[in-house]
Amino acid sequence: MLQQEFTKRVGMEVTPAEWEHINAVYTASDVDKDTFCHMWLVMNKKRVAAYKERVKQQQAEQAKRDKLWKMLEKYGWREYSWKESHFASDTLTKTEKALCEEARIDTYAKRMSDVCWAVRKYLKAA
Repeated sequence: MLQQEFTKRVGMEVTPAEWEHINAVYTASDVDKDTFCHMWLVMNKKRVAAYKERVKQQQAEQAKRDKLWKMLEKYGWREYSWKESHFASDTLTKTEKALCEEARIDTYAKRMSDVCWAVRKYLKAA
């Protein structure tokens, strides 16, 4: 069995060192690929669940970052004069405010330029 086959069957990636041990056990066994992978999944249930949860969290974080980048593209490159009252509470949509709140970026009584700066800092683009 190839490492890619194993990864596809169990739904998680393992390090090359782990794969060497897994493959050695598989080679020494007398079961087919599907049975071996099922038994491995049963024995490593908590580990697989933790891996899938970590991947899910990473995907959610990446989706949030993508949305913040789009928001920054929409508002971030405008020139906001300090004399003008471009407050985030007046400019941002409910969804954008919720996104900022999720990223722990305060939008209450803040100017858009300050909010955009905080978004850049969150994205490490400042």
